Amino acid sequence: MFDRYIGIDYSGAGTSNERSGKLAVQLAEGDGEPKRKCTYAQGAKNWTRAELAHWLARELRECPKTLVGIDHAFSFPIKYFRQHYMVPANDWEKFLDDFQNSWPTDQGRVTVREMYYKQIRRMMGQVPGEYRFGFPYWQRLTEKCATVTPAPVFDFMAGPRTVAFSSHAGLPWLRQVRQESGGPKAGVHFWPFDGWSVCGDHSVVVEVYPAIWKKTYKKETKHMNSDQRDAYMIARWMSERDHDENDPLAEYFHPRVPGKQKPRAKTEGWIFGVRFPSSLARQSLHLPTDAFS
Repeated sequence: MFDRYIGIDYSGAGTSNERSGKLAVQLAEGDGEPKRKCTYAQGAKNWTRAELAHWLARELRECPKTLVGIDHAFSFPIKYFRQHYMVPANDWEKFLDDFQNSWPTDQGRVTVREMYYKQIRRMMGQVPGEYRFGFPYWQRLTEKCATVTPAPVFDFMAGPRTVAFSSHAGLPWLRQVRQESGGPKAGVHFWPFDGWSVCGDHSVVVEVYPAIWKKTYKKETKHMNSDQRDAYMIARWMSERDHDENDPLAEYFHPRVPGKQKPRAKTEGWIFGVRFPSSLARQSLHLPTDAFS
């Protein structure tokens, strides 16, 4: 399905203009071994989030069909949309716009931690303005289906290495990548928000959780740090699935989510590689229609 595979291990530490060894990129061509991709900035060793976003948008816009896996949440639990009902639950672009307006972590001097405390003060009425916040016990449907349960997207207490920090830092830049790359009109599909099915000539950006594959590539990654290892696993797994007739990549774009749960899954996003277990199919997990009003 694809010519190239990019694995990105993300980080929410610092500001978007600070260089961080926690941002890791691995790129595989065809069925070749993933290789570390360093920043294009002359004399620099590590990426900034801003550099990474601009580079990725250009790669998606100008290069052959590419599958990109990024290690942070692309959306939030459905309770977030119910609480902040002014956000259309079925419009991902408006969600990104609304979120960036409230959490402008793509601005140069803004950190996730600073915005976290500002949102708390807004929620308590100490600072004017609408707040956008959630609670650690809120869980997405895809997280309930994963064999290794991801950390909650609103759990900030575990520190800047958590998915809460990386997601709140990455979502505004994901919006930027979508705008700069041209999105679906330019042949760049953000899954599953642009649809579960993918056109054969499109590049695709998906959410991933590399901990699912942590036992798979121990030998190949023993010389890497944890961030490079995660980026490697993402690119390697996607490439292997795309060249494996017995476990084809195409099947993972249709994770067997029952019809009643699909609206919720499309709103919350889905972790690529996670399939809906039959044990949950009979449970009442469907999304009420009034959540889309």
